[in-house]
Amino acid sequence: MKNEQINEIINKYINGENSTDLSKKYNLSITSVLRLLKKNNIRIRTQSEIMKKRYNNGFQIWNKGIHVRTNTGRTHFKKGQISLNKGKKGIFKHTKKTKEKMSEIHKKMKLWNRGLTKYNDERIRKIGEYNSTLKKGKEVNEGLKQRQIKGKFIRGKSPSWKGGLTPITRAIRHSNKYNEWRRKIFIRDNFTCLKCGQIGGYLEVHHKKSFYKFIEEIKINLPLLDLYEAAMIYTPLWDISNGETLCKKCHPNFFK
Repeated sequence: MKNEQINEIINKYINGENSTDLSKKYNLSITSVLRLLKKNNIRIRTQSEIMKKRYNNGFQIWNKGIHVRTNTGRTHFKKGQISLNKGKKGIFKHTKKTKEKMSEIHKKMKLWNRGLTKYNDERIRKIGEYNSTLKKGKEVNEGLKQRQIKGKFIRGKSPSWKGGLTPITRAIRHSNKYNEWRRKIFIRDNFTCLKCGQIGGYLEVHHKKSFYKFIEEIKINLPLLDLYEAAMIYTPLWDISNGETLCKKCHPNFFK
C-alpha cells in the first residue's frame, strides 16, 4: 500500500470515519485497518465512544420502548390457579406402603455376602486386606507395588507373554502395507461381513492363521533381519486369502 493511501486512512479515521467504512472503501479487512492504525500510533476508539457518536447522530435501538415477551404464556399460572404441591410436604417421597414393599423385596433378596465377616469368610478377609493396602485418593502404597512386582503373571511368567513384541507388532499393524492388505480384503468381500451379512459400518479383518504365529515364523525363518523389516518382506503374512471381513459383533466370536 502506498504512503498516500496510508495517510488518507489515518486522516479519515482521525476525522471521525469508522474502521468498517474505511475497510470497504480501500478493500481491506477491518483487522488490517486497525493494525495499520496501531502501527502508526493512532489511538483506537473504544466501543462506548463509537456508540456515543452513533447516538449523537440520531441512532436508535429498534426495540426501544417496546416490551418483548419471550414466553408464550403457556407455562404461566393463571389468576386463581393453585399449584399441585402447594402446602404439601414430601409429595415426591415414597409413601409408607411403598417403603414396606421395598423392605420386603430387600429381605427376600439373597446377597452373596449377607452375614459374612472377615472372621467367618476367607473372601471378605482378602478384600479387606487389599483395600487396606490402598491409600485413599493417593497412589498404591509401596507394599502393594512390591507384591505386584513379585506376582505370578509378570512378563515371562504370564502364559500370554510374547517376548515384548507389542511395540513392533503395533508398528506393523499401523503400516501402510497392512492398511493396503486390509483394503484389498474389504474390496474382495464387497465390504460385507461374511458371517452375518452386514454391509458397511464398522468392519474388521480376521486372520484365519493367527497374526502372532506369523511373527513367530518370521523370527525363526529370518533371524538375521530386524523383525519389522523382515515382516514387510515375508510374503505369507500379506496373503489376502488368510483374511476375511467380519463386523465388530461377529469378530470376537472367533476367539471363544
